[in-house]
Amino acid sequence: MGGFGINTDGNTGGVTKNMAAIKEVHESILTRHDSEIYLLELMKKCVSNKLKADRDYCASIQNIITASNKINQSGNADSNAGVGSAVIGESWKSIMAELNNYVMLIRNNAQHVEKFTLTLLNNLYNEKRKARKYYYEQYARISAKLNNLIEELGRKKADYSKHLQFYRLMRSRFEEHYVKAGRGGRKLEDVRDKYQRACRRVHLVHNEYVLLVIEAGETQKDFSETLLPSLVQYQQTVLESFVTQW
Repeated sequence: MGGFGINTDGNTGGVTKNMAAIKEVHESILTRHDSEIYLLELMKKCVSNKLKADRDYCASIQNIITASNKINQSGNADSNAGVGSAVIGESWKSIMAELNNYVMLIRNNAQHVEKFTLTLLNNLYNEKRKARKYYYEQYARISAKLNNLIEELGRKKADYSKHLQFYRLMRSRFEEHYVKAGRGGRKLEDVRDKYQRACRRVHLVHNEYVLLVIEAGETQKDFSETLLPSLVQYQQTVLESFVTQW
């Protein structure tokens, strides 16, 4: 029938194709977020392990220094005031003093890294997770309407196909009875009535389907040309601010 020009097999292809492209962009953004979050996790772990290693190293050296101090204090009067008064003892004390300065340097550096570097890493990590969560939730929110429309479009397409098939069946039966019965007969009237009802119904569903196709196309266009680019632009601004803060 000429009045029903929608191709029910390929009609939603454009929207579906565009949604596939949008989904690809969405997944790329999420992958980027996940990669950066994973990298920050590794950086945090490496810095934390380095701080622990520095503390353990300082503790070990401090034990050596403490033991050395006990040796220096173990002398007596008969041995000319102990080891500390000997040349070797003085050299050893000098070595321990330098070693103590070295330990203090490592400890101070570890404290600085923990206070500033690790704190910045933790803050950046938390902000990145918040940014990913915000993006994901906003994308889900703005895509929900389009996804619902596409699902409704699929249901309406199936409904339209069903009514179109029934209409064609009723038209075939009407034509068959019209040829056999001519222009009269109760059976022909019954078939004509069913055919007319099927015709009205398929016209109604056809119009609903066309309007839904138009709405889905406009929503998809708004999503891909306005909403999603705005969300991506916002994400870029947030990420650039992270770089500036770091």
